[in-house]
Amino acid sequence: MKKTFYEILWSLAEKEGLLSKWKEDGYLIVNKQTYSWSPKALDKLGLSASIGELVIKSDEDNLPTSENFNLSTTIEQVSKSKKTEDNFTIDWIDDYMFKFSQTKIGVPGKAGDKKDVVKKMSKFLKDYDFTKDEILKAVDLYIGNLVSNNAIRFIQECGYFISKRVEGITKSSLATWCTEVRNGGGKKYTSHNVL
Repeated sequence: MKKTFYEILWSLAEKEGLLSKWKEDGYLIVNKQTYSWSPKALDKLGLSASIGELVIKSDEDNLPTSENFNLSTTIEQVSKSKKTEDNFTIDWIDDYMFKFSQTKIGVPGKAGDKKDVVKKMSKFLKDYDFTKDEILKAVDLYIGNLVSNNAIRFIQECGYFISKRVEGITKSSLATWCTEVRNGGGKKYTSHNVL
């Protein structure tokens, strides 16, 4: 039987008796066989949210033991790497999304869903080597061109600006505008070029 790293980590925590301790300490929320991290646990690790819940399956008895496995160190390493990965985008994702907000541009419904935007931005940062500053400048250049062409009503939703599948092909307007920032940002676009 094959299991993911996190399923094995969770099972080892259960075998070591940590799940009972975490429940007692208020780190785990349990509803029947579904476990979720509590706000107290997320706060202790400096995280803003947890993705998904874990449903315990009945075949947990066939799992490896942990005699030579330092579980607490591994949990700490996973928590640190997750925190670093999330903070990489989340630290400034609000700034990115605000640029598309109705307050900033006067067009409602373009700021998008934060969870979706974080997911798309994380993938974008893995696929491209653009910096945070280039990304934010690219958004400013994009919006500035729409405003100067009196075409702000054609602005893309911020998640679609990062990436959008069109006829089976994923396209990134953000990558195009980041390239423009790197090349000096002098080219003017019309609403036809932007769409």
